[in-house]
Order: sequence, then C-alpha cells, then structure tokens
Amino acid sequence: MSEVSKNAGGPQLDLSDVDWRVGQLVGGGQLWEACSATDMRRWVHAMDNPNPIHWNQEFARESRFGGIVAPQSFVVCMDYGHGVHPACVGRIPGSHLIFGGEEWWFYGPRIKPGDRLTQERRFHGYKVTDTKFAGPTMFSSGDTLHTNQHGVPVAKERSTSIRYLAAEAEKRGFFKNDLQPGPGPER
Repeated sequence: MSEVSKNAGGPQLDLSDVDWRVGQLVGGGQLWEACSATDMRRWVHAMDNPNPIHWNQEFARESRFGGIVAPQSFVVCMDYGHGVHPACVGRIPGSHLIFGGEEWWFYGPRIKPGDRLTQERRFHGYKVTDTKFAGPTMFSSGDTLHTNQHGVPVAKERSTSIRYLAAEAEKRGFFKNDLQPGPGPER
C-alpha cells in the first residue's frame, strides 16, 4: 500500500528509499531470554495494575490459569524497540519523525513465566497527505507479529509513524504560537 497525493510545484518528500520496502520484512533484534514471574511483577507494578493474577502466586495458582500470567500489555516489553520500527523504514532526507500510535490484536494465548516470544516485522505501507503544518507528510505503518516458543501467534501490533520535512514545518510556523509563553500571573 502506497499512496501519494501530489503537492504540485511545492516541496516533495524523497521516497526513493521507502518505496521499494513496501511489503518487505524488517529486521531487528530478538530477546533471547525467557520471561520470568519477576519480570511480570515488575511490569504490572510499574503500570500500577492491581490485578493479583499477574503478581500474587497464591492467588494465581487458584485461578483458571494455574499460575501467574502476564497482562496483554506485557507483549510490548517482550520486543526490541516496542514494535515501532517496522513503520520507520527508509531514509527521507531532511525529515523528522514522530510516533503516531499503534493498534493491537490479541489472539488468546497468555504469556506465562518461562515463555519466549519472537517477532516478525513487516513494513505495511504509507500514504502521503498535504498537511497545514508541514506540507507533504507521510503516514506509514508497519506490523509486528508476536509468536510464542510453540509457534502460536500471541499478538499483532500495527504501528504508525508520521514523517515530514522539518524545514517546511519550520517555514510554515503552524505551531509557533503554541510555544510562546502565556501571560504570567497577575500581581
């Protein structure tokens, strides 16, 4: 999927290093170690998740899972780079990149202590739109499929990146007033 709306006569993004990557696998690291109950406990405590199924061994042992299981959000910390890099491929000279969010699909298997996940990453595609703040702006997406050590899919993430020409955004100054300090307190 690649779609470009032309900005006739205006600035253009150089997508020559992006176009050929559409649909292609993207590399990236893999975590080697299996996760532990301590990893899960630290994650849920940092997320302020009170559900004892994720951290209390006695409670979890009596559950339908028979022990501690990770919350679905734990998938993100079982991946190098939190899954964003399949949407950030190719060099676009003079561009800036901002993270545009993500969507998740979960397939059912729960992560338990001792599980390992591997990831397959693919650049899905992009769309270029003319925006008020920066002119030609690329919205690109990439997919990460998370699979457990048994080859069973656990989750899929689609991340989005937003790339634009930094000089064009600065020239337009669309957000310039947002950076100005407001009036101080009255005295």
